[in-house]
Amino acid sequence: MAGDLVLYEKTLTAMEPRFAAVLSGSGVPVAQAIQCALYSIEKSYKIQQCNMPSIVNSMMTSCVLGLLVDGVTGQGFFIPYAGDCTFQIGYKGYPTIGDRSGYTCNMGVIRDGDDWDYSEGSNPFVRVKRMLGNESGRRIIASWATAEKLGRAPIVAVQSIDQINETKAKSQGAKKAESPWNDPGRGFAAMAAKTALRQVGKLIPVVTMQRAAEIDRLVDDEGRPAYLTEQGMLIDGKTGQPVEHVPPTQIDMKREFVITMRDGATYSFKNAQEWIGWHRMNLPKIKSLELLHGFVDRNKEANASYMAIDSDAVMAVENLIADRRKTLTAGSGQ
Repeated sequence: MAGDLVLYEKTLTAMEPRFAAVLSGSGVPVAQAIQCALYSIEKSYKIQQCNMPSIVNSMMTSCVLGLLVDGVTGQGFFIPYAGDCTFQIGYKGYPTIGDRSGYTCNMGVIRDGDDWDYSEGSNPFVRVKRMLGNESGRRIIASWATAEKLGRAPIVAVQSIDQINETKAKSQGAKKAESPWNDPGRGFAAMAAKTALRQVGKLIPVVTMQRAAEIDRLVDDEGRPAYLTEQGMLIDGKTGQPVEHVPPTQIDMKREFVITMRDGATYSFKNAQEWIGWHRMNLPKIKSLELLHGFVDRNKEANASYMAIDSDAVMAVENLIADRRKTLTAGSGQ
């Protein structure tokens, strides 16, 4: 496993110039972002079992949003899901993004016995005076969130407990026992408040905040692998609407793609298209899971190094391998 951790470090370090480019302006040092990601990978065996492109794409998403995956600040997390690593925004992620654009974000929950009032429309506000004591014994009836910026009307969202429970019911992550949704104490309260804050995030006129809210919805509610890259939003392996333009970085990149066979022979390809084409033609010829696993292991380190050249190409190859693995698994009855 130590060797795998070294591979993760080599892969993320090789992409440092690209991570640095999208982190520009966030105030987050790229070295710190990478170290936080490596820490999250190291402490989670399930993340280590995820495919490398999804780990890299999760890292890129955290960098585009300028959020640390450190397990401490609650800005963001790497979450394994069906073999993919996904990035999930923490309850402190939205306030961190908002602060960079001059918005102060607040959120909380409302319990039985609290004195509160709110208004939506032309003069929005939320006013909450909490009853102190016995918080764990008083049920949550709603959550609220606000975003305020000097010279602008506040943005307000209030979610009833019915709306909160509907969000939980749609959440793919909530189906896991370890999900904070299933912690009746602080975990559920934090997710309830985040539900309201996500609604505020959709309304803040900041592109990064809106992208964050959409990624959060796709990953948490729909369980779909969704990421942010320099080129745009990547959903189910397809690039969608572009994010803010990032000037290209100057990277001394290896352009040749190489495949190593079982007998040690190698095939070289001058571009990603030819490399992908070889996999599309030849992976169906691999007739057992054992042979497929051997092929993947032999080429794992090389493929990881190609992430700095063309991450979309690597993802395409990973998808072809995953499809072949599913076919062989179904055929073998495993």
